[in-house]
Amino acid sequence: MALAGAAAGYFGVRFAAGYLLPAGEGRMMNLLVLAALPFVWLLVVGWHELGHLVGGRITSGRFLLYIIGPFQWQRSPAGIRFSWNRRINLAGGMAACLPLDQRDLTRRFALMFAGGPLASLVLVVLALWAAAGLAHAGGVAAQHIAMVPALLSGLIFLLTALPGEASGFRTDGRRLLNLLG
Repeated sequence: MALAGAAAGYFGVRFAAGYLLPAGEGRMMNLLVLAALPFVWLLVVGWHELGHLVGGRITSGRFLLYIIGPFQWQRSPAGIRFSWNRRINLAGGMAACLPLDQRDLTRRFALMFAGGPLASLVLVVLALWAAAGLAHAGGVAAQHIAMVPALLSGLIFLLTALPGEASGFRTDGRRLLNLLG
């Protein structure tokens, strides 16, 4: 599995680099795009998890937890507190809201589970729209930078919307199927 993951990562980066790194813009621009990747990853994951929280709040859920990479916000008896996330298995992000009553739980949980992938899809559209506008304005380098969140968010959408399970964690798609099935 590790070898397959390493191969997929290597070839995925080589493939994506042809689209993300602007040709003829020089090494400095390529380094800038690569240096932005961790920050864009946090933005994309944070946006996805925020989608879950919005879905939870729409259905009158109470905020419990929001994790993005090393950052964590959690409800405690003293209010919402920030702390550092030290659990590597949650570094990819997690969000949770809890319904305050028992009415229509299936619909409410379905909205919360679907909120993340829907938010990712919205970010794909927004980033592609920004990239198209930048291309029209002649900003080739900026267009390539705007493509990074579009591609990463599209990848997160696919990985979370498709039903699956790994190491006890279920994707949003799997949770929806279990809930509605």
